[in-house]
Formats: sequence, structure tokens, C-alpha cells
Amino acid sequence: MWKKNSPGDNPVCIVGAGFQLAVLDRKRPSTGDIISKTVDERPSEFPALNRLCPLLTNRNLNYVWTNIYTIGENWQRLTPDIVAAYKTNFPNTRMGWLVGDIEQRNRNSYPGLLSLILGVELKRMLAFQYDQAELCLTTAFPGDLKDFLSASKKHICWVSLNYDMCLEKALDTFVGKFEWRYGFQELFSGDDEKSSSNICHVVVKPHGSLNIWFKTVWNSRCRPTEPDLHELLFVDKSDRLKSCAFKEIGYVSSGKPCEEVRPWIIGYLPDFMKDELNSPGNFADSAHDLCKWNLTYGALALQKASSLYILAYSMPEEDRWIWERLRALPKKAFPVYVASAGDTKRIVKSLSEYGFDANELTDNGFI
Repeated sequence: MWKKNSPGDNPVCIVGAGFQLAVLDRKRPSTGDIISKTVDERPSEFPALNRLCPLLTNRNLNYVWTNIYTIGENWQRLTPDIVAAYKTNFPNTRMGWLVGDIEQRNRNSYPGLLSLILGVELKRMLAFQYDQAELCLTTAFPGDLKDFLSASKKHICWVSLNYDMCLEKALDTFVGKFEWRYGFQELFSGDDEKSSSNICHVVVKPHGSLNIWFKTVWNSRCRPTEPDLHELLFVDKSDRLKSCAFKEIGYVSSGKPCEEVRPWIIGYLPDFMKDELNSPGNFADSAHDLCKWNLTYGALALQKASSLYILAYSMPEEDRWIWERLRALPKKAFPVYVASAGDTKRIVKSLSEYGFDANELTDNGFI
């Protein structure tokens, strides 16, 4: 049960990976075991993960994202076998065409080739494990969270650091399909829904989301002087909760120029490695730009926050962007409420040292 708390008119809520544990009827794999479980369930669908998994001493998703280039270099000897598996198991498919093109362009760079294939497989894995059609809310949905979702408030900014749509599904159910929106959806061409200023619940997703395709037309593959064209679009604009089908990731056809679709998500990387966030201004990539936009929206929402709720998010030291923005806020008078399981006391202590009125939201640390 939640302790007494005061949201105020402009609460900001940061939701982390543990959120799904509290709201789904069937728990999905965690970052610690998602790679192992995926390989156990569908080994032939993920040739790179299948061959790498037994060799990795640390199979945590965050670790693999962070060290993806080192893994590619250390295990480059596996690349020919992985490419051969794609040619055998995925002929005339989107992934088969994609891997074939990657191989042609990276024949002399096996470390780079393996890391590229591995990156795509990780995104396919997330789309497979978090297929929105397979996610159902639990009948034992936390009552205090339900009340918080459905209570009338002026404006709530939800910063979801998850790729899945568990939060959105909860909002759809307890708030209403048309009573929440993504802060960025009006940036998409042709979106004529109500302005975000009229909606109480606004969701931003700095790490990306599985219900948005990132599409690229690789013109430069055929004509080096031609620009590559990037586009972002909902998988289904009429159903914002529909996620990318993992078997549709890859090249749309074998034609030239190549057209590629993949979920709009970024890996867990240190800031200095995040091309998506640190890309130069002349790198015209809409997926990178939208990641920056979401980070900015969330950070600026903290400037006018009446309260901050940290729910099922461990706030690791590696996520310096949120720590530094909180530390640098000129006004820290608003209350902070934390329910992040075993990390709760550490987060409360650290934020108290920053000058916040930080509190444990529940007695046991769970939502």
C-alpha cells in the first residue's frame, strides 16, 4: 500500500524495467535473462544469439548492448557460421536479405559485421518477447497505481525508459484510449488528434518504443552520391498499441535501393557511445533526433515538476543524464516518492543528499 503522497498539479513519473512485473498477468523476461530465454525458446530464429549465448559469461541485456562492439571483435570467428545459418534458414526473407547486404558491405570487417547482426537480433528479440498482442494486464493490478492513473490531475508527464507498451496498456485501460498521448506524436506527419495541451497524461520514451517503425531507404547502396532517406511511423496509427512484428524486421524486399524497417529503439549504452544521442547535426537521422527530443522533453518537465515518482526503475549510476539533471535543478522543493524494490533505499538516500525531500512510497519497495 502506498504511503501518503502529494502529486500536485504537475507530477513527473519515471517508469523502469520492473514496471511489467507489477502489471502483467504473465511476467516477461527481465534484462538479466531475456537473452537466455529467447535462445531456449527460438534458437533457430536468432543465429547470432544462439551461438554467442553459451560463450558469454554475462548474458544481461544491458551488458551485451554496452559491449556489443567488443563482443563482435572477440567472437568474430563465429561470423561465417552465423552468416551461413542465415543463408540456409532465411532465404528470400527480410532478415536473409538484410544479412546478405550487410555481409557484402562488410566483407573485410568481421567484427563490425557481427556487431551489426547482433544489434538487429537484439531488437528482434525485444519485439518477439514484448509482442503487444501477448501482453495482458493482471487482475491483481495494484490498486494504488490504478487510483493514481485514473485520478483527475492537471498534467502528468510519464517518462518511460522501457521499449514495451505496458504503461500505455495500463493508461488505455484505466484512463481511456483518447485521454493519453505521446508527447511526440503530433510531430509525425498527418497526426490530427487533440493537442497534448488538452491531455492529462503525456508519455515520452527516451529509449524508443516497439510500436514505431524506423524506416530507411538506403539509396547510397546503389548511388553513393544519393542521400539515405529516414522515416518514423507508427506500426498502426489507428492502434497505437500495436507493436512491430519481429518477423517483419529487415529489408522489405530484395530490390534496389534497399528498404529497411526496424523498431525505433536504442540499446543501453554509455553516453559517449550513444550515436543516437550524440550524432552530429549533419547526420540527418530522424530516429536519433526523436531520441534527443524525448530526453529533452523529460528533462524540461522536471523543471516545473510538482512531484517526482520513481516507479520500478533502479536509477543505475550509468544513467547519468537523469542523475545530473536532478542534481542541477535550481528548485528541489518538490517531494520525491520511490518504489524501486531493492534499490529504493539507495535512491532515497542519494536524492536526499542532493537536497530533495525523498521518501519511500511503500513499506516493501514494490509498487
